[in-house]
Amino acid sequence: ENLSNSSPLSKLANVILKRYPGFRKGQAYQIIIKVRQVNGGKLVGLKKNKFLKMVAQIVNERAEKERNDSKLEKAKKSRLQKTCPSCYRWFIEKFSRDRHIKIIHNKKSNKKK
Repeated sequence: ENLSNSSPLSKLANVILKRYPGFRKGQAYQIIIKVRQVNGGKLVGLKKNKFLKMVAQIVNERAEKERNDSKLEKAKKSRLQKTCPSCYRWFIEKFSRDRHIKIIHNKKSNKKK
């Protein structure tokens, strides 16, 4: 596969893809756009080393954001697992929730019968 295309943006994308092989071409273009924004709207005159440092910073920020999003999602899921689906009371452990449901809500349904 020939990585050197005629477009300067394609060459920059290929530099990113060589450094970060897990990325797709579209992601590389998004990173180039971010580097341009960080650099005052220009890519002209930017040295390769400085460009790569900016790319690394953007990639690290992205990874940090994904980690934080993952932590928030995990906490939300954990909290939902510890909430009673009948009365929306929140418990410290899933076992406590299950015991609550068994004792409180099963008694109510048994009394109705």
